[in-house]
Amino acid sequence: AVIDKGAAGPATVADIASQVAATITLRAMLGGAVRIVAEESLEEVDSLGGDSLLATVAAAVRAAGIECDASRAREALAAASDAGGAGTFWAIDPLDGTKGYLRGGQFAVAIALVRDGIPMAGVLGLPRLAATGTGMGAGVLTAAVRGQGAVQTPLSSWEPLPINARPWNPGDAIRLAGSVEKGHSASDSLEARAAQLGPVEPVRVDSQAKYALVARGDADTYLRLSPTPDYRECIWDHAAGALVASEAGCTVTDSRGVPMDFSTGRRLTAAQGVICAPPRLHAALVDALAPLVGENTCMAHVALIGGFGDLVVKLRGSLLRSLRSAGHRVTVCVPAPSTQARAGVESGLRDLGAWLVEAPLDRSGTNPIGELALRNFYAKFMETERPDAVIAYNPKPIFYAVPAARRAGVPRIAAMVTGLGYAFTSSDLRAKVLSLVAMRLYRRALPLATTVVFQNNDDQTRFQHLGLLGAVRSVHVIPGSGVDLAHFQHTAITEEPARIDFLYLGRYLRDKGLVDFVEAARALRALREDGSRFGFHIAGFVDENPSSVTAAEVRAWVSAGIVQDLGRLEDPRPAISACSVMVLPSHGEGMPMAVLEAMATGRAVVTTEVAGCRETIIDGESGILVPSGAPAALAVAMEQFLEDPGLVVSMGIAARQRAASQFDSRAVNARLLSALGI
Repeated sequence: AVIDKGAAGPATVADIASQVAATITLRAMLGGAVRIVAEESLEEVDSLGGDSLLATVAAAVRAAGIECDASRAREALAAASDAGGAGTFWAIDPLDGTKGYLRGGQFAVAIALVRDGIPMAGVLGLPRLAATGTGMGAGVLTAAVRGQGAVQTPLSSWEPLPINARPWNPGDAIRLAGSVEKGHSASDSLEARAAQLGPVEPVRVDSQAKYALVARGDADTYLRLSPTPDYRECIWDHAAGALVASEAGCTVTDSRGVPMDFSTGRRLTAAQGVICAPPRLHAALVDALAPLVGENTCMAHVALIGGFGDLVVKLRGSLLRSLRSAGHRVTVCVPAPSTQARAGVESGLRDLGAWLVEAPLDRSGTNPIGELALRNFYAKFMETERPDAVIAYNPKPIFYAVPAARRAGVPRIAAMVTGLGYAFTSSDLRAKVLSLVAMRLYRRALPLATTVVFQNNDDQTRFQHLGLLGAVRSVHVIPGSGVDLAHFQHTAITEEPARIDFLYLGRYLRDKGLVDFVEAARALRALREDGSRFGFHIAGFVDENPSSVTAAEVRAWVSAGIVQDLGRLEDPRPAISACSVMVLPSHGEGMPMAVLEAMATGRAVVTTEVAGCRETIIDGESGILVPSGAPAALAVAMEQFLEDPGLVVSMGIAARQRAASQFDSRAVNARLLSALGI
């Protein structure tokens, strides 16, 4: 039966019954308190037919094998009226593409799990879509879990297979998936703009099936403009499909190139339209569609050039988000991520709307041939990408990318010194030799930047004393990269803990004080008889940095019962929340991200009186400062928490307050963009 919803378009009993069935099933599996945001409302059902309509809906649900009566249908509709926003909830589109359903075309049932504005899992049920091509068929399910790729399961075989978007190169034909209903978007204008990039082959299809076609390579892009300037998309129309496409290798943003934020309520209030496409095509479409969007969305093309691919999303994610939210196009140039980190880095950059270019950079390499190849690579990168602004961080990108940008005529160049590194913080012979080379390269490169940014005053002072800033035009001190307070939410410890767990989080480097942490832990285990009241945990990985410990050393510490090794963590939040005190006895930092994340979570901190670390906390209030390279002093500091567990509570509260007032990433990033002039 068709139900006239006026301006909202038609609905059917199937729409409502599908939502009721999905809600009953989710609540049965996950508990009645589960939050659900769905399209059909109880108020609307009551206005359209009330109990009589609910009885018809219940019968349809029972026909699907789910126990239901009118009362249970009413309860399910009431339970699916969550307003969305922050936290974790399910978004349900019970029958997307009702007109397609009625005319015998495509439609979709879409369900997504959303956490803190980000879809984490999603499934599209497409009962009429063929397993390949764009036509009618026996139906498929496409599904994705964040970080695990996307799969398609034909309903005829129930054998899931991975799906991937088709790579696109300039000049290739563009199979453009658009709505059958032309009123849903400015299809003619979209096709004309896309035709600037290559021959356009329109693919007309209803519902979120468009996302599935792009995800499996049967279309190249799904484009949608807002039908009116004030129209905003409903979250259930995009949450599942956007995740499936993203996990299949696409970049999914609004029509301005801004990542979608699903934490803004029942509608995507900050988004305008949709661009879903493989990364290279997506970047080209953002520029091509800018005049249709009504503004020059690509205010600047910013190249973010770093020296460590594995951590670019973790350390620079909030900066990338700020750049994209401001309307800038972003290219990230870093070394190839490791095998373990690649999937997370690629999906993270896609979600942020950034394009990845891999650089042939060996962080610890000193081979002159390799260094020359890197210089030539950056010169070619500037010629090919033609950025309007460059942000270079880590030593080698500063040494080589900054001069390349200057020679290429890039008008805005920031050299961001994020710490002094092994060459300046270690005392062995190799470090001393490398420091002489580094000083010579810094002295050449820094004056070529339009601004130099330090993360703490100590590093700026040291560079001044070494004569590295003599010809530099502009210098700013900005406190690190800040911390995303929404991502690292406050999980307060409100009572004195019966057990104290200390956590070291970072790369397994001597220069970060890992060995000092282990030796302090060894001493406390030997001196105290209440070993069941405390524990020591390390989380991170062995690195190619010359100051890295070996995997054998880590195994020996674990075998001796000194520490528990949590290994590499893609998401450190559970480990931080589980600990009582964060310990980073580093020998020198720019601004330690792990400490800021712990402070945002509400954890007391023990760190060292060295550059970058001493700025994070207030000694005796939000944590404890100790001398660098002093395991005995570190053990004494940690023992204070064992003797007075109340410090865990009071210092944790103070740490969160300081993180919010001093290190909010939004304010930090705004200062950086202001310094760069974008």
